[in-house]
Amino acid sequence: MEWLAAWAIDGPARKLALAGPLRDARAVDVFGAMVSAAKDANGVRQQDLGMSPIYFSGSGDDAALEQCFRAVAARKL
Repeated sequence: MEWLAAWAIDGPARKLALAGPLRDARAVDVFGAMVSAAKDANGVRQQDLGMSPIYFSGSGDDAALEQCFRAVAARKL
């Protein structure tokens, strides 16, 4: 199983829509504890991102994963 890490390095809390290849992903924190995501008005799970990484299970091609993060990316480094 592959894991993908995500966090917000710039301080403000962000939300990641768990759609596409992340739709059925499990999420765990840095201690391995399961993290739950709230659903938005459309029923899409939204994961809060902060300074500490959240790890998501699953996989997908790079283009599909990039779509998932496009809405939360502030800029490319």
